[in-house]
Parts: sequence; C-alpha cells; structure tokens
Amino acid sequence: MDQWRPNADERCFDIQSSDRPVDLTEIAQSSYAERAQQLSDILKQTPLGRSILETIKSSEAATCYDDIETGKSGYYTFRHHALVVKDDQEALQSQMDDDLIRLDEALILVHEFRHMWQSRNNLYAGSKYTPDDMVIIGKLLEADASAFMSEFAYQLEQQGYPVEDVLNRRFEGQIYQAYKASVQEDPDNQLNG
Repeated sequence: MDQWRPNADERCFDIQSSDRPVDLTEIAQSSYAERAQQLSDILKQTPLGRSILETIKSSEAATCYDDIETGKSGYYTFRHHALVVKDDQEALQSQMDDDLIRLDEALILVHEFRHMWQSRNNLYAGSKYTPDDMVIIGKLLEADASAFMSEFAYQLEQQGYPVEDVLNRRFEGQIYQAYKASVQEDPDNQLNG
C-alpha cells in the first residue's frame, strides 16, 4: 500500500466483522482508527452490511481515507485492491455533525464495495467493446452501485438511521427515493444484495 500513498499506513485499515475491526498493529495510533470503528459499527447494523464486512475481510481489501482532490466522494482502486473514501471531514463539518459524516462515509464505502464486486466478477468491459459501449456500460455499473447502496440505506433507515438527511445532499438521494418507493409499493422489489 505504500505505493498507493506515502502515508497509507495512517490512512488504511483492515476492516473486520469482529468487535475489533481495526488491526492496530498495522496502523498504530492512526487518527483514522476511531472512524474505522464507527464505519464498521454502522455496517454491522444490517444483514447486507454484515455480508459486506465478511466479503471485505475474506477478499483482504484495504479500506482507506484519501484527501486527494478527485471530484469524487470515493473510489475503488483495482491496482491496490483498496476501497477509498474521500477524507472530507473538515469540509463537511460545516454542513453536518460527525454522526452524519460517518453515515455518509458508510454509504460511500458500500457504493465502492459494489464496484469492487463488479470488478471481481469481470463486469468491467474488455477490449471487445467500442468507446460508446464503454460509456453505456459505465453508466450501468454506476446505476448498479447506486441501487446496491440504496438497499443498504433502506436497511439502515429501517434501523432508525437518518439516511435521507445524508442522501438528499447528493444525487443518489433521488435514486434512493425511487428505490424506497418501489420497495414500499411492492416488497418483492427489494434487492437481495
């Protein structure tokens, strides 16, 4: 991970599904350890979140915070097999409290996890597609990741989490509202993860 960022040891952690999600021997006293624990605690609140934790653990994916300005709230790096959440804490503190920031980070992590799953299941197109095909495939993969995140958000909302307070600040809010309405209209529309 040192090739990903020089200070990766402070920004990356091995998230686990146990009561101690952070391997403190690897990150020592990182300022991100508490945030990693909070992310893990949020994920543990739903069946889908617990499944995600187990898959992250079994795949040995790293979960990292990145302060680079990419214009994205998160990404999955295939090369380093890392799920990355943008470290926006200082900028977001003027808009929401720390609990909502952690919730936002959990939703981003789930979205990026879906991209990891897509990659591991070879859903990213190869050289047989045209550039126009690649644009369409890219949009479909983003829609899939947003729908997957919406299912996680729906499960969290059933546990009392204020997901709409977070999602309504982003474009996924409309996707979540459509997903929620569909599930409420017909529970068979709920994704299985």
